[in-house]
Amino acid sequence: LPVRELARATVGVCSLAAAELLAARNASPLPEVRVHEGAVATAFVSERHLRIDGRAPVSFAPLSGFWRAADGWVRTHANYPHHRARLLAALGIGDTADDG
Repeated sequence: LPVRELARATVGVCSLAAAELLAARNASPLPEVRVHEGAVATAFVSERHLRIDGRAPVSFAPLSGFWRAADGWVRTHANYPHHRARLLAALGIGDTADDG
């Protein structure tokens, strides 16, 4: 999955949409839009830099993450109870699974 390219393109498209909205609201020329790759990269991992009282908060559930698969990698999202339940059901694991 080309994450860097997808992140850059996503930020670029959203920035362009915001610039178009600004121009339309102000009846002004379209402002220039630039995407700074370093800023995009930092934004997409900003949760890794967050500290509360000097400590990193737990932001993802134990079953959320990247996992090696037979044909590459899979990313799971199980931060909400219904996501966790669907993930466990898809894997054929009972809802009493240990998250650790």
